[in-house]
Amino acid sequence: MKTKIAFTGLLFLISILSWSQTQQGTFYMSGATSMTFNRSVGNTTTNETPQFVSSVDVNSFKLQTELGFFIVKDLSLGLVIDYTFAKDFKIVTPQKSSQTLFMPSLSYVIPLKSSLRPFVQIGGGLASVKLGEGLDEESYVGFALAGVAGVKYFINESIALDIGVQLSSALVTSEADDLTIDSQNLTAGFGISLYL
Repeated sequence: MKTKIAFTGLLFLISILSWSQTQQGTFYMSGATSMTFNRSVGNTTTNETPQFVSSVDVNSFKLQTELGFFIVKDLSLGLVIDYTFAKDFKIVTPQKSSQTLFMPSLSYVIPLKSSLRPFVQIGGGLASVKLGEGLDEESYVGFALAGVAGVKYFINESIALDIGVQLSSALVTSEADDLTIDSQNLTAGFGISLYL
């Protein structure tokens, strides 16, 4: 019994002291994944003339990886690669789509002396969207912005669990068809960060 109490006390002490991972010069790797049911709203235009507004409910799988370092205490600069695959089962022939975001980002972890710490993140960069498959596949390229709000639970000096909600906006164009897609997505995810 005394061993369990001592072990629990040691874990509690480690969790209180674990806020030091975000010191200047610390490198980190982060990965997040989510399986979501989300609502996506998009506007399609041809030569800047609105054609239609689409609103669909889709099942999606998201995988995100990030590498970065803390440029000052609690503020980090990272490079995010975010891939989302979605399938809309609401229509007669299921529509597949994928979106890849490649962007630098800034992240700020709120300086609390606790193992549970809120964070915010913003980023902007390149976006690639593919709609359909096979001969019917259409490709779009453009720019995207994304913001994340969430919390990190620091298990120890090297590992944190991340839970967050991301809002992203992409404006992509197809040169072949002269079509532009403006889309916004709201997703939630769970991830793990490693601090080196």
